[in-house]
Amino acid sequence: MTPPDPEPAAAAAASTPEGGCGARWRRRALKAVVFSLGVLVQLFPHPVRAVREIQALRDPQSQIAPDDPAIALLSALVDREIPPELDRASQVAWIEAFVERRIPYEHDWITWGNVDYWPTPSETMEAGREDCDGIAIVTASLLRKRGFVVRLEASYQHVWVEVEGLRILDAGETRWDGETLTAPTWRDVVAWVRYALSAFPKWRWALLVLWTGCVIAWPVRRRQAAVGPG
Repeated sequence: MTPPDPEPAAAAAASTPEGGCGARWRRRALKAVVFSLGVLVQLFPHPVRAVREIQALRDPQSQIAPDDPAIALLSALVDREIPPELDRASQVAWIEAFVERRIPYEHDWITWGNVDYWPTPSETMEAGREDCDGIAIVTASLLRKRGFVVRLEASYQHVWVEVEGLRILDAGETRWDGETLTAPTWRDVVAWVRYALSAFPKWRWALLVLWTGCVIAWPVRRRQAAVGPG
């Protein structure tokens, strides 16, 4: 006696409400995973920088690097240019302006190819441009090199420096500093989306739209191929 063919039983199980529901949820889960992976690749196409970004976000204060070679060069320039009569608060303001003059603002999409990246001071000075996080890291590192007590603070859209009670580089409401974290509000989400729409290169938006369409259409095309024409 030959064993029964399992294919009809499997087909019958798949045609039941339970089997059909399970298959649909599996397809949806697979689509979500595939879509998320594609988005991550679009946002962080350089994986080494992405890993370093995660490390920086876990411990932002570790990014302050007073011993970085670029900071030594900047500090030597400060020694030659800073007015000698300035008090400590005025020195902070002078150094803040000094750094901002030397680092034009540019989005990380353009400079590093990733949605976000916290570079070392040497990387920033070599690139010759950076956004708020790179400028803040260089400023904090230079101030610490010159004997100031500093820390990095951030919101969900901006990074700045706190130095001996002064908050510089367009400081806002501190939402995160590596020790405390405040959950984002809908205003934070709207602000980030607005920033992304203005800064994200159009060709990357086109790739994201294309990827979204492919993920949505792919299971449908498979089902059509399985059923066949007619």
